[in-house]
Amino acid sequence: MHQFSGVYLHGYSEESCYEIGYGIATAGYGAVDGIKKVNNQAVLQRLEKIVESISINAPNAEQ
Repeated sequence: MHQFSGVYLHGYSEESCYEIGYGIATAGYGAVDGIKKVNNQAVLQRLEKIVESISINAPNAEQ
């Protein structure tokens, strides 16, 4: 069984639109050799910490 769990964030500032997405996609635990079961909640929390550290600077329109 395939599963996907994700989050998409959208923002608009100074006439520019931004989108960041992150998530987990699986081919199914036990369905493919080498795939290990993970704690989805723990992985998403780690990804959230990474996203929280992102800083986006608006492009300089003069360039």
